[in-house]
Amino acid sequence: MSWFSSDQQTHSGRFLKVAVVDGNTGVAVTRVSFVGLGRVARALAVAFTDASFAVTASYDTNPSANQLWSERLSLPVSGDLMSVVDDTDFLFITTSDNAISDVAHRLAALDQIGVLRAVFHTSGALGSDVLEPIRQRGIEVASIHPVMSFLGRERDVANLRRCTFCVEAASETAVDAAMKLCNRLGVQSVRIPQEAKSAHHLACVLVSNFSVLLLAEASEVYRSVGVPLSTAEKMLGALAEVSLENSQLTGVEEAMTGPFVRGDSETVLLHLSWLARNAPHLVPMYRILAMRLTGLARRAGRISAAQEKAILEALRAGDETTSKGQQ
Repeated sequence: MSWFSSDQQTHSGRFLKVAVVDGNTGVAVTRVSFVGLGRVARALAVAFTDASFAVTASYDTNPSANQLWSERLSLPVSGDLMSVVDDTDFLFITTSDNAISDVAHRLAALDQIGVLRAVFHTSGALGSDVLEPIRQRGIEVASIHPVMSFLGRERDVANLRRCTFCVEAASETAVDAAMKLCNRLGVQSVRIPQEAKSAHHLACVLVSNFSVLLLAEASEVYRSVGVPLSTAEKMLGALAEVSLENSQLTGVEEAMTGPFVRGDSETVLLHLSWLARNAPHLVPMYRILAMRLTGLARRAGRISAAQEKAILEALRAGDETTSKGQQ
């Protein structure tokens, strides 16, 4: 039996799964549902609907989330997990990370869970093993993490189609099911081992969360010299966007710009002097990032050994100046 046919079937000899048939084409439709109806679930639901899946009754304990789901997306909401399980093929747990284990245990306790073809969660940090209670009931489980940031707005769907989904599962059958779902959505997918989940999520945090922090800190630097915060954020946001686009176009090593790839140690000293007087809390972060970027520039052949040495000496001198200023 194909993972994506919804023909009437008997699963585990106990329950009868009845197909949902498209009224226009007469073709059986694959059903998906969600537990946890937040930003990720809403974007996925629209994407699955556009890909001709049937999004069936889904569940959340938050009345506001249920209201958004039913009114904004015109999708059905269930009052309990049992009803969700009764009417779907693939179930996505799209709750916060700390709720996934509890949901998994509650689902595993349901007699009718045997009708499900697979259960997935969308956490970037947790592995599929958090769904072990469900796997022990004979259901395939996997982690499917969309590598994207979600705002809870319409643009999330377009962004979702641009991103890569990272798939992790213990069984080849579960991996195959997850990747076929991604293929039907029209998105790229890559398999990662379970032991790599922490590294995977760390990489996402470094790029997504820390880049937002850098934008916020840089905007505050501008604001401290009289530039309105909204103007600074817009100006620097455009710069960050182009920098990332360049890195994708040419590769990181060629896309690097600034004093660290020009060997401009005098500019580095000017930066550290300003920070020491006006934002000393940023000096440690600046030095760490500067040292890493200088090393990358040297390895890429963008600066000479002498230029690297001059920048590192400037960073050390700047650190000494900052320490004296704080005494």
